[in-house]
Amino acid sequence: MSTNMTQVRSILPARLRGARFATIARDPAFRRYFASGDDSATIRGVLKQLYGAAGNTKRSAALDRQLAREARSRRALAGARQRRQRAQNAAQAIAPVVQAAQSRGQRLANRKARVRALNLIRRRQLAFRAARNPVGADLTLRYQNTQKARVYATGHLASYSDGLRRAAIDFYQSLPTQWRVEGINLSIRYDFYASNATDVNGNFLYPEHIRNMAFTQRFDSDGEGLGAYYDHDMTRLEEQRFNDDRRIVSLIGLLNQVENHLLDRINLQELYSVLGTTLRGEHVRPLFFQPNHVVFSAHRRHFDHEQAIWRPPQLLVQGNIGSK
Repeated sequence: MSTNMTQVRSILPARLRGARFATIARDPAFRRYFASGDDSATIRGVLKQLYGAAGNTKRSAALDRQLAREARSRRALAGARQRRQRAQNAAQAIAPVVQAAQSRGQRLANRKARVRALNLIRRRQLAFRAARNPVGADLTLRYQNTQKARVYATGHLASYSDGLRRAAIDFYQSLPTQWRVEGINLSIRYDFYASNATDVNGNFLYPEHIRNMAFTQRFDSDGEGLGAYYDHDMTRLEEQRFNDDRRIVSLIGLLNQVENHLLDRINLQELYSVLGTTLRGEHVRPLFFQPNHVVFSAHRRHFDHEQAIWRPPQLLVQGNIGSK
């Protein structure tokens, strides 16, 4: 039996049942499923999928993640097209039309104009890559044979989700091969500290490479300084996490933990968008910030208690030890 849009709109909030598709796509409750360039057919198809999964909690959760990933891909493709178009427009606006010139001076002027245009495009490309790639540095730990931690500056990223995935891949590739084979216990910490923050002893928290980013301390609407948060303590809106799901044995497992973190950040941002006041009851709306730093920590797993411990074979000795 085919599904009509009247049935689909019945699952929407009352304020959106008569709204245009573009209005539904921009609503905070649904915008994570759409990109800015989505047409009516795409929006209609997504809404029908949501209607088909309504009432099934497990299927709805899986579909939610799938639609969010597809929307991120569409946004990335649309952004890449816009950047290519802007680069082409800049080149056409700056570089003069190269004409056949008889004089050597005119040919030289045309050559210099092309060089200036290409240099401008390269600078813009480098600036864009710097806004996508996270800046990382290793942290000094006491037990370096069993622990490894790496901090990434994320406050400058144009896309926090894209940059964090790149940071996770870089961290996993920096681990020793034996650690990746045996598996690790993962810990994720993110904070809103200033880049030059210090501990109780006055020592800098992060290396100079990270301090050069010059991020400032973030404060919430009530003037309270935001601190550091482990895993999903700040953004976990429901359910509880257990230690066994932090064991990582592959890059896919690490990226799954990152996706959970990003999903919780989206949920928190949407929650803040509908709250009228902060959690302390002040008459100001809560503020949502992108974390300044993210720290990935790996703890090496020493033993697998389900496997037998290897014992060296006994030595066979002829004669009596100590006899002449």
